[in-house]
Amino acid sequence: STHAPTLHRLEREAESAQEGYLQGVDARRGGLLQSIDAVVAAHRESNAEFEATWRSFHEGGNFNADERSRFRSRLEEQAALAEDEAAKQRSRVETAHEERVAAAAAAMETFAEARA
Repeated sequence: STHAPTLHRLEREAESAQEGYLQGVDARRGGLLQSIDAVVAAHRESNAEFEATWRSFHEGGNFNADERSRFRSRLEEQAALAEDEAAKQRSRVETAHEERVAAAAAAMETFAEARA
């Protein structure tokens, strides 16, 4: 066919565009996952810093052992909620990533079928 060179060039361009798109999708996925991890780490760090300020009565502070234990339990509950939410966010990011990769693959299949 007289159009074969043009079709091959278009195919190479489409493959290159898809590769760039997938690299961008992967980079965004990685950035989002890092952001989620950073938020969880910051939450843990904040809790640890807050807990480090608690002083017992005999240290000149305002807490007895039972109060410290109750507050620590509350912080652990909040940390567990944050971890659960982070897991949900990670799952949403992974699902969206898989959908975008699948859509890109489907687009290339459609292109290949149209060329055939």
